[in-house]
Amino acid sequence: MDAKAYLKRIKFSGIPGVDVDTLIKLHQHHVWNVPFENLDVQHGIKIRLEPSALFEKIVTRNRGGFCYELNYLFHDFLVHLGFTAKLISARIFNGKELGPKFDHMAVLVTIAQEHWLADVGFGDLFVSPLRIGTADEQYDGRTYFKIVRTHRKELSLQMRSKDSKFENKYLFDTDSHDITAFASQCEYKQHSPDSHFVKNKIVTLPYQEGRKTIFNSKYICRSGADKTEYTITSEKEEVRILKEAFQIDFGF
Repeated sequence: MDAKAYLKRIKFSGIPGVDVDTLIKLHQHHVWNVPFENLDVQHGIKIRLEPSALFEKIVTRNRGGFCYELNYLFHDFLVHLGFTAKLISARIFNGKELGPKFDHMAVLVTIAQEHWLADVGFGDLFVSPLRIGTADEQYDGRTYFKIVRTHRKELSLQMRSKDSKFENKYLFDTDSHDITAFASQCEYKQHSPDSHFVKNKIVTLPYQEGRKTIFNSKYICRSGADKTEYTITSEKEEVRILKEAFQIDFGF
């Protein structure tokens, strides 16, 4: 892996160490600079869960991706730098329903016998990695999180905004999985008519004041409590927004 190119892609300067401070900064830079997006799914372009293909897409071509792409590549990058990291499975809460195993991919990083939950591929979650093993609230500068152990061996990731109650986001365990274990769900999310990613076009990226998002034909910008929503009326206009707001060059 070309670590210098990866660091340039996420706008990280300096020499990365193998420590908690570096992990936090790498995670933050990744979330701020690499969008969550499913444009390939929307346009029938097959997603290849191979490090070289993902590097070419995300780093070389300045694209984003969804969880299996972003977290798998981030995991490989961390391992390349010398971190101890593994792929883990999560099951996303969708209202009252809970997704299947391998519904989502996240990364568990171990540093000095402490475990950290990293996730640069959810779309709208924590900016900084979360420490596993404490029931205390953790604040990433925008939102509050807790990791709570369930009556089973799974852990529940919970999130709340400043004036709301905690809600479950996903269940996860700390077992290590090979990338092949996620293949079936990755295929489902690309091709099933019931898949949220087949039904909807999503491109989203946080910025310091808020978040910018394309959701189907809408371009939405949130800044604090303010929200503006704009209807995209043509493919040409969408291409312009992708370039200007997300630095994605995706022609039609």
